[in-house]
Amino acid sequence: MAYSRFCDRINDICGYLKESAGEIYRNGKGVSAGVRDEISSVY
Repeated sequence: MAYSRFCDRINDICGYLKESAGEIYRNGKGVSAGVRDEISSVY
């Protein structure tokens, strides 16, 4: 019983990390696109 609860906890953590990684990835893409726009508007 305790084992299955432990597995659920691991799955929760993995899901959370995956969501966080997705957020960071999307934000990073947004930032790099913004920087690229800035550079291209300067030159």
